Amino acid sequence: MIRLLGVLFTVLLIPSCECTKDNQWVSLMDESSWKGYLMDEVPAHWVFKDGELICSELENKPQIDIITRDSYENFVLELQWNIEPKGNSGIFYHLVEDQKYGGPYQTAPEYQLIDDIEFPSPIEEWQKTAANYAMHPPYKLDLFKGAGKWNTSRISYDHGKVQHWLNGELVVEFDQNSKQWETLKNSGKWKDYPDYKISNSGPIGLQDHGVGIRFKDIRIKRLE
Repeated sequence: MIRLLGVLFTVLLIPSCECTKDNQWVSLMDESSWKGYLMDEVPAHWVFKDGELICSELENKPQIDIITRDSYENFVLELQWNIEPKGNSGIFYHLVEDQKYGGPYQTAPEYQLIDDIEFPSPIEEWQKTAANYAMHPPYKLDLFKGAGKWNTSRISYDHGKVQHWLNGELVVEFDQNSKQWETLKNSGKWKDYPDYKISNSGPIGLQDHGVGIRFKDIRIKRLE
């Protein structure tokens, strides 16, 4: 009995696989996790303040996306975002940082963030919030809460199988390894960008599109 109790006690002390380092949620709400694209530091108009990451809307400022210092392959990313009226932004992943590119958008898939309601020009469904930009439109188009309100987004990338969630609902799902994905890549906007999605690992990026946007509760979990 004593030996049995000792074994049970030991088992209880051993963490389950969900508690391993790779399966832990990691917060990205600190400046040390980020830098500007092709820069060594965070641009001055990206500021961490009062639990938020703020991209300020300033006149005559350069538009500089920020990217994580770490790279990620299979992962789940969650965050909240609050965009200014008529704003446009996005979340990149598996981006390639190189001087020969004009920015993350030339190599990385983008989870679109945009003011669907007040954007000043007509937009296609593949441009709307939570779309896999220029590839897969969201299944539902009425989940965006509006500019000035907090929206919640989630991206899951698991060996090519991708999900986009918006405010608690699954709105995009596709398989990067499918023929459909290849057809979309080679027939749409990305046919003119031969290095689009050339990597299955890379930093996460947040887009500066010239209009203010705020983020909070950014966290990421690696998947095996």
